Amino acid sequence: RSATSAVEMPKKHTTPSAEAHEHVHSARRSANQRNHAISFMNFWLLSHGGLTVCDFLRAAAVAYDGLMALQRTVHGIQVELFSLGRGSVWWAGSCSDWDRVAGDDGDRPLEVLHREAFMSQRISTTISVDLGFAEGTQVEFLGHGLEHTLDCVRQSLPRCLGPKLRITIDSVRNVSSAAPSVLRTLQEAQPRILGIEGLAVDELKTWAVCLPAFATTRVLVHAWSDSGTSNGSAVFRQLFRTLPPHVQAIDFQNLACPLCELPVDKLPRTCTAFGTIVLQRDVNGSSARGSMSFSDFIARFPAFPSHVRIVRASLGTEGRWDHSAHAIARAFRDKFPGLSVLQLELALRPSAAIIDVPFVDLARVLVDAGIRVEITDIRCRAIQYEFLRAALDHSGAMVHQIHECSTSALPFSHPRCPWLDLSCTFLKLFMDQAK
Repeated sequence: RSATSAVEMPKKHTTPSAEAHEHVHSARRSANQRNHAISFMNFWLLSHGGLTVCDFLRAAAVAYDGLMALQRTVHGIQVELFSLGRGSVWWAGSCSDWDRVAGDDGDRPLEVLHREAFMSQRISTTISVDLGFAEGTQVEFLGHGLEHTLDCVRQSLPRCLGPKLRITIDSVRNVSSAAPSVLRTLQEAQPRILGIEGLAVDELKTWAVCLPAFATTRVLVHAWSDSGTSNGSAVFRQLFRTLPPHVQAIDFQNLACPLCELPVDKLPRTCTAFGTIVLQRDVNGSSARGSMSFSDFIARFPAFPSHVRIVRASLGTEGRWDHSAHAIARAFRDKFPGLSVLQLELALRPSAAIIDVPFVDLARVLVDAGIRVEITDIRCRAIQYEFLRAALDHSGAMVHQIHECSTSALPFSHPRCPWLDLSCTFLKLFMDQAK
């Protein structure tokens, strides 16, 4: 029997210890399969409970389940593109260039901006990111077609987002090139916010011809016009005749020509937001570009149609404010009969005192009149900032808070500004003011 058993034994020799080891591996595989399903369900549930992009990126870095959960949750990304240049005195403008100045470590071809904000946003099917590209690479980045631009954007994003991520260019700011290849790429991208800057008179003509092709553009930003554009009336008329067909907001920033020559009769009825009016601003001791005295504003600035309800202005301390807060508020309401929201940038020169300016009283008068006041930026000495911020907040104005996203007050031309939500109605705005 022993011999027979020896003959009948299988060719593959299996010891009891090997069988136990195989059973353990089988049990582990079954447990892992169950854990995969449970893990994915937990990620799906947690994704609707406040997890951030940072949480999902960390999960994707340590586990395959986290990677799958990230790619199955995030389907698309909205990209805000900004052309960046190194800060200098020349770029010190009459209004805040929050998107213009690069960091001190040099200009990179393409990089993620505001990384903390990107990582801290709540996870959803569509997330957003700010990308900056060096101003000297505009033709290289935008001049080879939309597919090339999207490929460059994809390479700058975390790889764990996956190759199937849908990329949408929501805004392009500070484009200074009028090359035909760049214009074709922008027309193909159809950004919601389009910003051009630093163009000469002949380049403005090229832009004016192609602007009607931007059918989905809602916000047009025109900044840092060439110093040769002294005939503002002719430039504005040419631009107003060829605006994007559905433009809702126009923001002129740091122009060499005064805004008092605006042909407001050519302003389209779809436009509900306008800026930036610069009053008594100085930069480095000299008058800022496009700045005018408040007396000139009353005498020469045109009255806008009532469909313009959101206005942005930059107020400074070049010269004395001889008018009272009530007179200033009345002037703004006369120039803009449909005024509902006034966004203000405030700047005090180092020698100015808070009691020398009527900014706090102006905010209080406007709020009492049912007008929403938003303070998008305050430039003053550090010892004055907190007092001025608290006084403006007490007057009823909404003051921009850098570290509190819920109370941020952003310019209407900013991609994150809630006023650019096209589904938002002014009825809701009036209800908020009534509360």
